[in-house]
Amino acid sequence: MKQLITFLVLNLLFSNLFAQERIVNFSFWTASQTFHESIVIRPDSTFITKNYEHFKFLTSKETWEGLIQSIDQYSLKDLLNLPSPTDNRAYDGASFSGITISTNLKRYNCGEFDDYNPNIVLKRLLEIMLESKKIKL
Repeated sequence: MKQLITFLVLNLLFSNLFAQERIVNFSFWTASQTFHESIVIRPDSTFITKNYEHFKFLTSKETWEGLIQSIDQYSLKDLLNLPSPTDNRAYDGASFSGITISTNLKRYNCGEFDDYNPNIVLKRLLEIMLESKKIKL
């Protein structure tokens, strides 16, 4: 019995140690004093909240693959806290926005930016997220 418990504990430790990191969702949010919108895209479902209205629909295979391809040339660590091209949100000149990429192991906050104007590295990612929203709403 002791050997079985030891085996199970070691198996669990090693499986977590060597687990391959994979993206489980992409999220975008933007907010001002009068407006809030968020988009969360998982491989199977997309969730949109717009001023307290909630929408859910299936994520197309093309959308998910496009999101993955838009960042596949970067390491997820390279996407942490990217600088914003503008800083108008500091004086209420733009809404606060941000993108987070979540994996099975960690969350990567890609940094905050003005309105729908992220760092150039994230531009295509955000475009795909917004396109998927337009198709369904």
